[in-house]
Parts: sequence; structure tokens; C-alpha cells
Amino acid sequence: MKNRVLTLAIVATNLFSSTVFAQAFVRKFDSSSANPREMAMCQLGDKDFRVVVSGIGRVFEEEEATFGSPIISIQAGKSNHVLSTPGGEKEGPQYKLAGRSRESLCVGTPAYAIDVSKAVIFFNQDNRPFHEKTSFSVYDASTDKVVFTKLDAGSFSNWQKRGSRFFFEEAVPRSDVDGGEVTIAGQKFTYADKDLIAAQTIVLVGDRAEVRADFEESHSKWRYIVRDGAEFSKLAGWDATTWKFKNHVAYVARSNDGKKICVQYWDRRAKLDELKARGWTCTK
Repeated sequence: MKNRVLTLAIVATNLFSSTVFAQAFVRKFDSSSANPREMAMCQLGDKDFRVVVSGIGRVFEEEEATFGSPIISIQAGKSNHVLSTPGGEKEGPQYKLAGRSRESLCVGTPAYAIDVSKAVIFFNQDNRPFHEKTSFSVYDASTDKVVFTKLDAGSFSNWQKRGSRFFFEEAVPRSDVDGGEVTIAGQKFTYADKDLIAAQTIVLVGDRAEVRADFEESHSKWRYIVRDGAEFSKLAGWDATTWKFKNHVAYVARSNDGKKICVQYWDRRAKLDELKARGWTCTK
């Protein structure tokens, strides 16, 4: 296994010249200490670029294959835009490509056009022992500039593109799943809590990017209960300043005869007495 890992590191190292890395890391580190681990090739229009995850040492440690490496950058030609600042070989955040995604501009990590020349590129950050966190960067391929980068943005997944827009989902990892029986308007229901799976998207506002709730898509997941995006926004508690749904725990109750579904949204795990005291939003 170690020989195989070492071979991969040697092959990856040969992909880039030492001159490129000398230009890339002159501000922060010795160029000889940065070595590529994984790479995603990307294209927007007629512009090619790549997203590269690099390590400090020359040997590709087995731990890096699982948890990632400390340096991530966007490269085009000989330019190299470092998005992270590593604290050392095993210090600070570790990053990985986020994997293949349908209709992505990159092969190996999700990326989508935000306008004719700019792309939003997603990558993952180690968050042991919990689910990996997601970071993103907006890159202008026409000017070869990084417009905006947000590290540790959330836990995103399920990237999708529909027409001219793209969206993704965020879940808050929990281990305190709850359930039981409750009576609503004299009728018996069985309830369980689940993570609020709601769609979000990214828009460009001036020289920065913002995460916004995609109520059109989010509402579609709960359309059998809520009337529209406005009602969903109110119930789920979208906070436009923090880019988060405040009420990220959804309690879903189904009547024992299977004819009705009710829901409550909470910012935490609720007790049964609290569920009984708060009103439910139910299908008609």
C-alpha cells in the first residue's frame, strides 16, 4: 500500500514544474515543500483551469487520502491562487476535492457557472469526527482572478443544475434522532425528527458572493404541507445574515391512518411537551 501511495505522489509531482510552485508559494512557504495530491480539470467557455490539492511533504501520507491535505488552489497556466494557508504538514484545516457531480464544470469537484465568465467551485474541509464541511470559491476565468472565497461554509451535498440555475442542500449532522406518538386535533400520529433538507444557491453581489435559500426548490420538498416559499421561509427560519436555516430540525408526524401529515420546525431537539404546546402545520 505504501509503495502504491508513493507512486501516486511521484506521478502527481511530475504534473507540475517546480517553477510554477516557486511562483505560487513565494509569499508563505518554500516552493519545494508543496506537492500536489489531487487535481480537478475544469473548463468555462474557452478558458481552462484546475483545482489542485497539495501537501507539504513529498510523500503522500495514507492519512491524506482519507482526510485531505492543507493546501488548495486554483491554477490557470502558470498562475496559482492559494485559497488556504496551511499551518504545517499536520496542522490546520485539511482539504479535499468534493467528488464528481453532474453537469459540473470540473471533473472531480462540483463547479457551476454563476455568470458567463465566473464559476463557483466547491471543495471539502475535514471536520472529524463529524461530517465534512464545505468551502467554496468564486473564480473569474476571463481575468484569472479569485473573486471571493468562503471557507467552512457548511455541510453541502446533492449539487444539481436545472436550466440556468444550480442549487445544493445542507444538513446539520446530529446523533440525537427522536420519535414517538402524539395526538393532534384528537387524532393519533407517529412522529420522528429529521434534518431539515433545504436547497440553497449562490449569487454574486458586487465583488462578493452570497448564499441564498432557494425557496422554489426547498418548497418543492415540503409542498404537500406548506403553501409556498414565503411560508417555508418563515417556518424554517432562514437567516440571510448568517446564510443558515435557524430551524434545522423538522418534526414530521404521520397520522396512523396515513391520510394526514403534519410538521414542526425547531432550532434544536424538542421535548414531547413542547411539541404538544406548539401548533402543527398539517396537510388539509
